[in-house]
Amino acid sequence: MMEIPPCKRKRTRDSSCVNPKWSELSEADQKIYLDISPLPDAFKPEALSHLDIALAVDHRLSDSEKMAFLTQCWQPSKSYNFYPVLQGSNRFPQLKWLSSYTHLVFSHREHGFYCLVCVLFGKKEVGQGGHQARGYFSERPFRKFKYFAEMWKGHSCNNYHKDSAITAEDFERAMTTQANVKQVISSGYSSTVNKNRRMIGAIFKAIRFCTRNELALRGHEDSGRFVLANPSQSEGLFRQTLRLMMDCGDVDAKLVLEAGSNASYLSPKIQNEMIKCFADVLLRPVVQRINDAPCFSILSDETGVHEREFLTICVIYLSNGKLLEDFLGYVSIADTSGEKIARAILDRLAELGINSTKMVGQGYDGAANMAGRIKGVQKRIRDQLPMALYFHCVAHNLNLVLSDAASTLHIDGVRKITVYFDGSSKRSDILRRWINEKVPESKRKKIA
Repeated sequence: MMEIPPCKRKRTRDSSCVNPKWSELSEADQKIYLDISPLPDAFKPEALSHLDIALAVDHRLSDSEKMAFLTQCWQPSKSYNFYPVLQGSNRFPQLKWLSSYTHLVFSHREHGFYCLVCVLFGKKEVGQGGHQARGYFSERPFRKFKYFAEMWKGHSCNNYHKDSAITAEDFERAMTTQANVKQVISSGYSSTVNKNRRMIGAIFKAIRFCTRNELALRGHEDSGRFVLANPSQSEGLFRQTLRLMMDCGDVDAKLVLEAGSNASYLSPKIQNEMIKCFADVLLRPVVQRINDAPCFSILSDETGVHEREFLTICVIYLSNGKLLEDFLGYVSIADTSGEKIARAILDRLAELGINSTKMVGQGYDGAANMAGRIKGVQKRIRDQLPMALYFHCVAHNLNLVLSDAASTLHIDGVRKITVYFDGSSKRSDILRRWINEKVPESKRKKIA
């Protein structure tokens, strides 16, 4: 145990006077006890913890640091060795004081007592006019162990100590409440997120059912707040499917009824975004197979829908020895020039992550903007990808052949006979009765 040099001071009292009360001491004797010099730095031990209260004296602490000192401030254990600061008998500190007096803490570094709340929340200057220093238990450790009880009683009765205790209580309550509020907000947020995910999952199921069965999602009245009762006007199949799921007891689908009008996820825009999500998921394995293939060719054509021009893009490739053809999607185009269409095709391939350098073929119709040798799509793509040879689309060639064949006299006569009977229910009925009378049933089926 570290030895502390004796304090060099004159004793003014007779040795026969033992354990006098503080009030019985003269001012000179009180000064001897109160004016003990601080421990020299050479005799200061290292703090056993970063929460030794002496480390908080005259330091600006954050709220989290103050809370740590309030709840985890270091205190000596039962086996801790105290030593006297003044020479003589009965001047050792008592461990039981720490449990007997509220807010009292001990510093290993300074080997003295402090008031926890006054160190953390006490004002710098106290008293009338703020001209009185706080002194012991606040700015300086108390080591006059012989008169501890009387001195602590006087300190605990001071107004600045009471104010510090109230401030500490309010601070701890505020920090605890703040943590609880954050926890409640976080828990509520997680619950809301989970509920929204379940609701969106039910909406995805309804859209997937409609799209897989090639059913139109929207109807005459497909807007406004969703209600469980059947509307007066016809809604689209998407809303009707969602209502059927609710009638069958789908709990997640019923969450749509609780959603706000601005977060129901039922608008046509959201429906289109969800369909696009399906398309992106379905295209991932297709893109992977295309990139794994040694080469591929593209097929593309224009089509007009609702006064808008769209470009369809398909791809043909080899996968595991099989020739596959997959649809890559529609691309909206405002300009049908060869340059714009070529750029739209290459951008779509890049958007999907397809390695366009493996392209070895292009198939289009015979239109000038597609097949042109100077400014056509095939020429502009081949300028960038020389291996991508152009072939006139076989399906378009077949269509031209059939059109020419239908213009011959024999085919035209068959067409006119068909139009003659289809144009009149009476003529169709006469033909049907004649077949029943003249043609055997076995052959009739073949004719039909």
